[in-house]
Amino acid sequence: MAADSTAVTAAPAPVRHVYVAPPEPRSYDAPRPGAERHTVSTAMFDSIGADTVSGRLPRFATDEYADRVAASALADTLAARVTIAEYPSGRSNGIAPEALRTFPAGGSALGALMMATIAVVAINGKGMAHAVRTYRNALVSVRRRNNAFDGSGRVSLPSAILLALVFVVFGGVALYLGAGVPLWPGFSGAATAMGLMAAYYVFQLVAYSTVGYAFATNDGRRQWVDGFAASQAFAGLLLIVPALLLLCMPQWHLPLSLLAALVYVAARIVFICKGFRIFYHNLSSLLYFILYLCTLEIIPALVVLRALTTVIAYAPHGAC
Repeated sequence: MAADSTAVTAAPAPVRHVYVAPPEPRSYDAPRPGAERHTVSTAMFDSIGADTVSGRLPRFATDEYADRVAASALADTLAARVTIAEYPSGRSNGIAPEALRTFPAGGSALGALMMATIAVVAINGKGMAHAVRTYRNALVSVRRRNNAFDGSGRVSLPSAILLALVFVVFGGVALYLGAGVPLWPGFSGAATAMGLMAAYYVFQLVAYSTVGYAFATNDGRRQWVDGFAASQAFAGLLLIVPALLLLCMPQWHLPLSLLAALVYVAARIVFICKGFRIFYHNLSSLLYFILYLCTLEIIPALVVLRALTTVIAYAPHGAC
């Protein structure tokens, strides 16, 4: 019998679907295409956090960022191992201010004395002008008779005393401040220097009058003594500025001291040259002139300096 054509064919076996779990997420890797995600995975964030805590650098960090992190870690390691002495910063910690070290000048009393001397000279301006003109001619002139048209004549006694006082005050201040740094500063030290200058002035005046009386004519003695007074007067006037600057600008000590010394030496050279013109007559007088230089010019000056350094103890400049 023929097979029944109407027989029902057997149904195909049903297809069985098997669930395949997605691969475990890897740190720093983006999800691959096709991977099923039914929930949000926090594995990447957990891995990044673990790397950060352990000190590793994430793979997705740039080279510049990695270099900065590595340098910072190295600096922290060195700072923990090495102790570096640091100086305090004035901007953060503050620095205690230091008082400007003033030069020992006797305080306001010395400044008041100098200002009073200048004021007295200014008040007697007319007499000072006549004295300066007269001393200008007496400084170098060796004529026996004065010219009636050169404005020369005799300096009045008050003007001569005032100009001598200017030399004593400002010369003493320049000597006191220019010699060094006194170990015991004060007005008494400056007054001592002025006293030495006054004694030195009187000694020279008496000595030149005596030598002129013994070795020169009356006119020669007068010209020599007038030349001495003129040289000291001009030296005192020129020492006003260096003495004031020594008092107010102690940081300029060295150049001002040299300037004051140059002024005094120049005045002495001019006076010595005038004395040479008065006393030199022949070769034998040259020997007397050399003796005069040693006796009245060199030795007394050294004695004054020695007396000053003995009475007022000095230290080298900048030692105090």
